Amino acid sequence: MIFSEYVKNELLPLAKHNKNESIKTKYVIRNNKRVKKKVSDKENYKVVYQDGVPTEKRIQNEEKKNRRLGQKLGKGKRSAKDSIIQMRRKRSFMQRKKLNMDYQYNDEL
Repeated sequence: MIFSEYVKNELLPLAKHNKNESIKTKYVIRNNKRVKKKVSDKENYKVVYQDGVPTEKRIQNEEKKNRRLGQKLGKGKRSAKDSIIQMRRKRSFMQRKKLNMDYQYNDEL
């Protein structure tokens, strides 16, 4: 086997595997069902899907700025919907408890 074949057959698949190394699977509750969600544990990276395959992509500065602005606007809107949010959160925690997922609901919220 010559060196170029070795790199093509042995090293390139390893490099592709390491690229997705920090994509983790997180379980969330959606519509009272346990759903897998792919997340990145690298800071300033997000998970995007290309042809059904999750890949990491660095968040651009403009998108970071837009997210911050959206969070400020959302904070104002959220205060009006607090009781609905509490009710849904309680329902979600109760469902998590039924499915034996990690954290539980605390009535002090």
